[in-house]
Amino acid sequence: MNQFKEVDIDGKVNINSKLHEIAYLDNTSLCPPVERVKTKGAKKRCVIKFARSTRRIFSYFKHVNALH
Repeated sequence: MNQFKEVDIDGKVNINSKLHEIAYLDNTSLCPPVERVKTKGAKKRCVIKFARSTRRIFSYFKHVNALH
């Protein structure tokens, strides 16, 4: 109440609107999301085939061995 008494008219309107949203949940400005939000599982990343491969690229070793 002390904070409500100290603020100007714009602040009082803002506080009143916030209290109205808390008191009457059916009349809030919030709306549910359009599509369901996935909360489980990690996001899948696009992985390049050779980036995670443990096999060596033979042609690359041929080039390196030819230089040395």
